[in-house]
Amino acid sequence: MKLSYSLPINLKIRPFSFGINLEFIYLILFAGFAALNLLSGTPLPFGLIFRVYRYIAIVGIFVIFFLKNRYSFTKASLIVIIAVVFFIVANVTQKSTLIVSGLFVAAAGITKFEKIVKTSLIATVPSLLFVIACSKVGIIPDHLFMHEGHVAHSLGFSYYSTFAYIALFCMISYLYLRGSKISWIEILTMTGLNYVVYKLSTTRLAFYIFLLVLGLFLMLIKFNMFKDINKSFYKMLAILGYPITCIITIWASLNYSVNSPMWRKINEISANRLVLSHKAFIMYSPKIFGQYIEMHGNGYGDNGAYFYIDSGYVYSVLGYGILFTGILIIAYSFMTWAACKKNDKELLLWLLAIMAFSIINNVWVNVTYNSILLAFLPMIQKLKKEESAVVKLCRKVLSIK
Repeated sequence: MKLSYSLPINLKIRPFSFGINLEFIYLILFAGFAALNLLSGTPLPFGLIFRVYRYIAIVGIFVIFFLKNRYSFTKASLIVIIAVVFFIVANVTQKSTLIVSGLFVAAAGITKFEKIVKTSLIATVPSLLFVIACSKVGIIPDHLFMHEGHVAHSLGFSYYSTFAYIALFCMISYLYLRGSKISWIEILTMTGLNYVVYKLSTTRLAFYIFLLVLGLFLMLIKFNMFKDINKSFYKMLAILGYPITCIITIWASLNYSVNSPMWRKINEISANRLVLSHKAFIMYSPKIFGQYIEMHGNGYGDNGAYFYIDSGYVYSVLGYGILFTGILIIAYSFMTWAACKKNDKELLLWLLAIMAFSIINNVWVNVTYNSILLAFLPMIQKLKKEESAVVKLCRKVLSIK
């Protein structure tokens, strides 16, 4: 007699996919980075936590690179170039946060840019409100400044303009996500919020930049006055916009003269940023891989002198270096061109805001509350997929007899 016995258990092992999980890990790591980066810039005790978290984020992103083992040669090359250049610049400028930012840029292809923007808002807005609340109840100081005859509040940060700039890019991010679906109630609410931020901070730049962006948003998106921006003329302007703006900014900084009424007026409009940029070029010379620049805000330097390079273009050339600046301009120019090609007006407005804002402020490398740089690799992937789909469709059509 032949005896047989089988366990009444049917085990099915499903193949485990890392795709969704790696995306989730990336977004969680980025949320923590965005929140802690903001909180560590205040008197709240998050400095040590942020320093430790940076190492956790670095390890986490390398795990993502290791587990996602399918890369094209082009994508792998871009990832290596971005990571290496960010590492070199971070080491030279003594800004370790740049290493983590570079890795987030290099790994951004793991997810969609829209999810990154949502994550940025989810992390930034509550953190900002928490800092403001702490300053109002006395946990941290609300520094007061006299700015153009008005009292300006820092609301927990070291300077009065910081929270205004964070609020500006949170609102631009929100406009990007909402697009044509945004309601008039939302638009009016954001306009009112922009005015409240202006009254508290007295920061005209953030106030007017948002009004300009909102005006263009209404024209291009809400009223759809320019239905198609995928035209050769617009794409040519998109490619030239960033390099021309950068060149003009540097030229103005080099040629500033206190004896010229025109330059004095421009310097006055820029709140003395032009003369400080001119001084920066006297003190430092551009280098390929950048250099450490010692800056003193609010007159806390060793000699009590205020020296701060606000211009993103000027600081990038002198601090980050010529190579890094060139890569940034190429990346931003490509994204602006791609926004026109895709007729993505929301993204185009964001990029135009950065183009103008970087003349007198340095935020184009800050990927936490201004996450636009993280769109670079996802945009390349999206264009390649669409191009492949078009090629396949053409081949299919041609094969039909």
